[in-house]
Order: sequence, then structure tokens, then C-alpha cells
Amino acid sequence: MTTSIKSIPRLVSWIILLPLLLTACQGVTVFPIPSPTVPSSPTASRTRQPRPTQTSVPDAIPTITRLPHLQIGPQELSGVKVQFWYMLSGLPGQEMARMVDEFNQSNEWGIQIVAQDLESRAALFQRMVDSFTVGGTPQVVLAPGEDILAWNERLGEVINLEDYLQDGQWGMSESQAATFARVFWEQGWLKDRRLSLPALRTAGVLLYNQSWAKELGFDQPPMTPQEFQSQACAAGKSLLEDKDPYNNGLGGWITDHQALEVLGWLAGFGMRDFVDSSGRFTFSTPAGQEAFTYLRTLFDQGCAWNSRDPQPYEYFAGRQALIYSGTLEDLLIQQRTMERWKSPDQWLVLPYPSQNRQPIIFTSGQDYALLAASPEQQLAGWLWIRWLVQPEQLARLVRVTGSWPVSTTAADLLVDYQAEHTQWAETLNWIPESIAVPKQGSWGVVQNVLEDAAWQVFQANIKVEQVPDILHQLDATIPDVVKHAP
Repeated sequence: MTTSIKSIPRLVSWIILLPLLLTACQGVTVFPIPSPTVPSSPTASRTRQPRPTQTSVPDAIPTITRLPHLQIGPQELSGVKVQFWYMLSGLPGQEMARMVDEFNQSNEWGIQIVAQDLESRAALFQRMVDSFTVGGTPQVVLAPGEDILAWNERLGEVINLEDYLQDGQWGMSESQAATFARVFWEQGWLKDRRLSLPALRTAGVLLYNQSWAKELGFDQPPMTPQEFQSQACAAGKSLLEDKDPYNNGLGGWITDHQALEVLGWLAGFGMRDFVDSSGRFTFSTPAGQEAFTYLRTLFDQGCAWNSRDPQPYEYFAGRQALIYSGTLEDLLIQQRTMERWKSPDQWLVLPYPSQNRQPIIFTSGQDYALLAASPEQQLAGWLWIRWLVQPEQLARLVRVTGSWPVSTTAADLLVDYQAEHTQWAETLNWIPESIAVPKQGSWGVVQNVLEDAAWQVFQANIKVEQVPDILHQLDATIPDVVKHAP
């Protein structure tokens, strides 16, 4: 594959078709969460009361009027079938299947969930696009937040959940709503509508070998890009100077171009607004150029290297990488790898470094959304969603995914899990300060173009002087890719 600057349009041309192809303290909350904002429904005006003390069994939110599409008796829900699509492979998919069976057997209304695991984002996106044109759209979907936004923007099929949330008979209590982390809760709110409720959240993090770093002379983890560079370069130099010629070129940071990681580096150099006043994504800024130049410099100095194996776990366990970029899901795999290798090294999970020494953590994930159907199917679909976001169900998914709990009550059910996974448990304190990915329906496409540009930064035939050209071409390519996306 060619890697010249002029090749960017060819490299990302596949992205235009991508959507079609993708197409331990017991009993206490372990991380502080601000009370979320729960805007009032525009169709059901009321005065919000102060949130009551958190209870294990939610009390219904008082209501003044019942909306017509909610005036459905429980007997009218008997036998109603709800189509539910999701994308969870492996153990998470199996756990969701068990949850579907449990709800079908135990719900008091006789609602039946007909679930289909599409296993990948590619398959789910393609199936959803097809359903909007030929019919057969599900009533409930578990999908990335940006995909839900895109479907709403282009097709208007996503239902406003505020009416359901605030209904006196069918709604969710203020106390339960208050347990969700603000950064997760607000991601599903768009202008005057709630499009989704949070289900799963991951974050971009750094995995760092503390034992090896101390042997290299570093007593503290890196908090700035300069400190990161010093430690990564020292690790690379140590392998270059040892007696093993086969590890030359390894040792520092394994390069990575995934979107969460790229956003972390950009924000570390001061770039927080990725969308300009006209709503257009813009990365060719002074901060963007500084961040990409820094990354290329790491590569040129032998402090960062391209891995032949896409999995970093054994490189890290074998001290061939001091640090690598990952997500929360990588922590469980790395823990098992260290145990399998019988490595005595202590390792940490770090946020991304920044020039002002403030931790940088970007988060993204999947939400539950309700799609247009009959009043009975919509209500049945809402009751399924309401059950899914109960603490017990949220905690079950955390155990099989390694993701963040999206509510404090779910976290309270994971005390034993925290004790077994101490590195993961320490990340919970970052939740209130984490930064959500751009709340744009086009982000699902834009992130792929961004990843392609970051990939080019680490190619052998690219020079640091070409970084501005890469970013300019990135900004020029995005509108065309977005325009041609389904």
C-alpha cells in the first residue's frame, strides 16, 4: 500500500463504503458522580422536584397528565413481541442472550423479546440501513451512540424517551436517574430530546510497566508529553544497547491510531473542540499539528515502534514495550497474560498525558434506543430498556466486558470484581472527568478518516515536515466522506 500524502483519498476511499461494510470498601459507591441533568419533556410540562435519597426500588416520577401513546393498560402488552438487535460477540453476547431469556420468562406483562445478535458493528449498521429501506426495523437497538445519532438525523426513526422516563406509571424514578454519570447520561440528550440511555462505556487508556520504568530510573509515571517521551526513549535505548539484537527497535511505546487514542493525544496538546462553529470537523490546528509532530518525532527517535503482532499483550509482558495504548477491555486480557507469563512486574493504567499535567480520558460506548413502532410495541420496548438499565443488568455486562459501570448503583454491585481487578478499579475515579467523543452523527464516519491520517504518521516513508499536509488533507477529505455516507 502506498503511503504518500497524495494517497490519502485513495486510502480513505474504502471508508466511504465502510458503513455498508461495517456496515475495596463494601457497601459504598467507589467513584463520585455528579447529579445528571434530566431536562423536562417538551410534551409533558412539569416542575422537577429535588431528587430523593437513592433507593434500591425506584419510585415512579409523579405526573400531571398522561400522554395518549402511554395510556395503555398492562393487559394490552400481553404477547407483544419486541425485536431487539445488538452487537456483542463472545461472552458478552452470551450474557445478553441469557438476559433476554430471563426477561421473557419473568416479566409481568407477558412481553416477548425476539433478539438477534449481529455480533459486529459492521453487520448491525448494514442490517439497520437495509431495514430502513425494505422494512423490518427493530423496536429496540443496542448500538454506538454516534450511530443512533446518525439514524435520527437521516431518518427520524429514533423515539424521544423523555415521555417514557417521566410517565407516572411506566417511567423511571428521579433517584435512579441520578445514579448515572453525567458524562454518560448527557450523551443521549440532543437539543430537546433524549434519544438513548447509556449501557456500555469504554475509555482510551495507557498500560504502563511500573517495575521496568523504575529500573530505568523513573520513580513516577509520565504526566506530560515530555515525561512520556523521556521514558519511552529510555526503554527503546535499553533494548538497543542490550545483548539481544532481535529486540532492537522495540522497547518504548507501541504506535496506535485508534480514534480514542488519537483524541487523547490531541487533547493532551490543548485541542478540545474538534468541530468548528459551522459544524465541520477540523483537525488542522496549531494544537493538532503539534500533537501529530510529537508522535512522528517519537517514531523517528526510536521511542515508538510499529508492532508486527496486532495484539500487544505479550510484548508488554515480555518487556518489549514499556507502554501501549488500549481500552478498558484490554485490562482483563493483560492481567491474564501477565499471570500466564508469571511476570512479577507491577503495571499501571494511566490517562493520557497533557501539557498542563491534567489527565486526559476519552470515553465512548453503546446505548439503548427505541425506534418507531406501534404504541404497544414502543411501550413494551421501553419496559425492556428500563429493565436493562437496572443496576443488576448493568453490572452483569460489566463483568463480561470489562467496561465501566454507567451508574453508581451498578458499581456498588461490583465490589468483588474490583478486588479481583485492581487496575480496572482504579480507573473508576476518572469517570467524572472523562470526555465523551464528539456528539455528532457523522463521528462514526469521521473517526475512520482520522484513524487513517494517524496511521500515515507512523509510516516509514513519511517525514515530519509532511505532518501539516496530512492534517490539511484530513480536513479536506472529511466533508466528502460524510456526504457520501449512507
